[in-house]
Amino acid sequence: VREGLWTVGYLSIPPIVRNFMRTKMPTTFNSDDKARVPAALTGALFACYLTHPFDTIKTCMQGDIERKTYGGFFDTLKKLYAEKG
Repeated sequence: VREGLWTVGYLSIPPIVRNFMRTKMPTTFNSDDKARVPAALTGALFACYLTHPFDTIKTCMQGDIERKTYGGFFDTLKKLYAEKG
Protein backbone atom coordinates (compact mmCIF):
# COMPACT_ATOMS: atom_id res chain seq x y z
CA VAL A 1 0.00 0.00 0.00
CA ARG A 2 2.70 2.45 1.01
CA GLU A 3 4.78 2.00 -2.13
CA GLY A 4 1.69 2.29 -4.32
CA LEU A 5 0.66 5.57 -2.71
CA TRP A 6 4.23 6.87 -2.93
CA THR A 7 4.39 6.02 -6.62
CA VAL A 8 1.03 7.68 -7.28
CA GLY A 9 2.26 10.79 -5.52
CA TYR A 10 5.41 11.07 -7.57
CA LEU A 11 4.30 9.82 -10.97
CA SER A 12 0.63 10.77 -11.24
CA ILE A 13 0.10 13.97 -9.30
CA PRO A 14 2.81 16.24 -10.80
CA PRO A 15 1.57 16.03 -14.42
CA ILE A 16 -2.01 16.70 -13.29
CA VAL A 17 -0.95 19.68 -11.18
CA ARG A 18 1.35 20.98 -13.92
CA ASN A 19 -1.47 20.93 -16.48
CA PHE A 20 -3.83 22.56 -13.99
CA MET A 21 -1.35 25.35 -13.26
CA ARG A 22 -0.66 25.96 -16.94
CA THR A 23 -4.41 26.14 -17.66
CA LYS A 24 -5.48 28.28 -14.70
CA MET A 25 -2.43 30.58 -14.53
CA PRO A 26 -1.02 30.79 -18.06
CA THR A 27 0.82 34.07 -17.56
CA THR A 28 2.70 32.83 -14.49
CA PHE A 29 3.36 29.31 -15.79
CA ASN A 30 3.89 29.91 -19.48
CA SER A 31 6.13 26.84 -19.90
CA ASP A 32 6.32 23.32 -18.53
CA ASP A 33 9.67 24.14 -16.95
CA LYS A 34 8.15 26.85 -14.74
CA ALA A 35 5.33 24.57 -13.60
CA ARG A 36 7.45 21.46 -12.96
CA VAL A 37 8.96 22.42 -9.60
CA PRO A 38 5.72 23.47 -7.86
CA ALA A 39 3.96 20.45 -9.36
CA ALA A 40 6.70 18.10 -8.11
CA LEU A 41 6.57 19.66 -4.65
CA THR A 42 2.80 19.21 -4.56
CA GLY A 43 3.18 15.57 -5.56
CA ALA A 44 5.82 15.06 -2.87
CA LEU A 45 3.63 16.59 -0.19
CA PHE A 46 0.70 14.46 -1.31
CA ALA A 47 2.83 11.30 -1.22
CA CYS A 48 4.26 12.09 2.22
CA TYR A 49 0.84 12.94 3.64
CA LEU A 50 -0.60 9.61 2.50
CA THR A 51 2.33 7.36 3.35
CA HIS A 52 3.44 8.77 6.71
CA PRO A 53 0.90 6.77 8.78
CA PHE A 54 2.02 3.53 7.12
CA ASP A 55 5.67 4.37 7.82
CA THR A 56 4.89 5.04 11.48
CA ILE A 57 3.14 1.69 11.86
CA LYS A 58 5.95 -0.12 10.05
CA THR A 59 8.63 1.56 12.19
CA CYS A 60 6.85 0.64 15.43
CA MET A 61 6.54 -2.96 14.30
CA GLN A 62 10.21 -3.11 13.27
CA GLY A 63 11.34 -1.62 16.58
CA ASP A 64 9.36 -4.20 18.55
CA ILE A 65 11.31 -7.24 17.38
CA GLU A 66 10.05 -9.50 20.15
CA ARG A 67 6.45 -8.36 19.52
CA LYS A 68 5.86 -7.51 23.16
CA THR A 69 3.93 -4.32 22.41
CA TYR A 70 2.76 -4.50 18.83
CA GLY A 71 1.32 -7.42 16.91
CA GLY A 72 0.24 -7.23 13.31
CA PHE A 73 -0.58 -4.20 11.21
CA PHE A 74 -4.11 -3.59 12.47
CA ASP A 75 -3.16 -4.30 16.09
CA THR A 76 -0.39 -1.72 15.83
CA LEU A 77 -2.78 0.75 14.20
CA LYS A 78 -5.32 0.34 17.02
CA LYS A 79 -2.69 0.70 19.75
CA LEU A 80 -1.11 3.78 18.21
CA TYR A 81 -4.49 5.41 17.69
CA ALA A 82 -5.52 4.66 21.29
CA GLU A 83 -2.23 5.98 22.69
CA LYS A 84 -1.53 8.99 20.51
CA GLY A 85 -4.71 9.70 18.58
